[in-house]
Amino acid sequence: LHAAGVACHFHPHFDCEASQDFDRPEFQSHPRDVIPDEYSERGAFWWYAHMSHYLLQENFDFQLKIASAKAQLGFRNPIIGVHVRNGDYCSYENDSGGICLMYKHCICDGFEPYLDRIRRARSLYGISTVFLATQDPRIIAAAKAEQGLRVLHLEFDREQLTGKNARKALHWRQKQGYVDSEMVSESALLDLFLLRDSDVFIGAFHS
Repeated sequence: LHAAGVACHFHPHFDCEASQDFDRPEFQSHPRDVIPDEYSERGAFWWYAHMSHYLLQENFDFQLKIASAKAQLGFRNPIIGVHVRNGDYCSYENDSGGICLMYKHCICDGFEPYLDRIRRARSLYGISTVFLATQDPRIIAAAKAEQGLRVLHLEFDREQLTGKNARKALHWRQKQGYVDSEMVSESALLDLFLLRDSDVFIGAFHS
């Protein structure tokens, strides 16, 4: 994250000094360990979605940035929101240079599985506009090649995310100065909120 952090984009939830110490609970490795019993039957996706909605309430300045991005893109509902993550998630090199696979399903899916679902959503709901959140320009090119599909995406320097050292973990590249931390964090947040405002979401749970 960039030096100013991302908190400046959201409403504060606590009236306390940033330096105040708190007791931190032990790390819980499974969603069922952090979901209150009365909500457990709703599942982890429901719980994290509602917690994110509560915590990430954009302030006025960030609302203006979202509105500006929508105006520049021509973001008009109904829209299919699509998130395709191809990058350091798939595999990355740790600080000692070895390959670290974070999960046993660490593979890049390509665009075809997502395109199949876009076609299905288009057929079901009659929506032909897609907002595509991805750091991979090849995914954008593949989407734009689909006939009859209007593809929207944020404009930023994706070469920083897909070029040299792209397989190294993003936090490592930030420390080394290979990426613009402010650009990375702000584009990620805008992607997140534009996906939120889409009518249909297509993505993978590893996203």
